[in-house]
Amino acid sequence: KKLIGYEISESMCLQATNRFAEDSHVSILCQDITTGLNADIASLILGILTIMFIPTNRRLYVISDIYDHLAPKGAFIMVEKIIGETSEVDALMVAEYYAMKTDNGYSLEAIERKRLSLQGALIPLTGRMNESMLQSAGFSTVECFWRWMNFAAWIAIK
Repeated sequence: KKLIGYEISESMCLQATNRFAEDSHVSILCQDITTGLNADIASLILGILTIMFIPTNRRLYVISDIYDHLAPKGAFIMVEKIIGETSEVDALMVAEYYAMKTDNGYSLEAIERKRLSLQGALIPLTGRMNESMLQSAGFSTVECFWRWMNFAAWIAIK
C-alpha cells in the first residue's frame, strides 16, 4: 500500500510532510497537478474539494490525467462544491448553507470574509457539468453517491 498526496502550497506541503514523516507508506509531493501527475498507476485516486480550485480551462486535462493514471476498473472519487442548475435553486442552497454556518456559531463577518477569500479562486460548476467532464475524460461509469446542498461526491470508474 502506497499513498501519495499532492499539494501546491509550499507551507501546506511542509505541514503535510511533517504530519506523515513517520509513515513510510505516505509520500507528499509538492507539485501542481495541472502540470501532470508524477505517480505510478493507482487503483484509487481521491480529489476532495480540489478540482474546483483548478482553472476551468485545465480541469478536463487534470481529470484525463487522473484517468490515465488509474488501473483498469480503478476509481476516482471526486467531492466538489457545486452550483445549482438554476439561479433560483443556487440562491436557495447558498442561503441554507450560510444559515447552517450561522447556526454553528460563525459570524456574518467571518462568513463574508471566507466568501471573499475564495472568490475567483474557487469556481464551482453544476453537478451535470462535473459529470460531463468525468465522462469526457473517458470514465465509463459516473455516479453521484452523495449530495448535501451545494456539495456533491461522485465515483467514476475506468
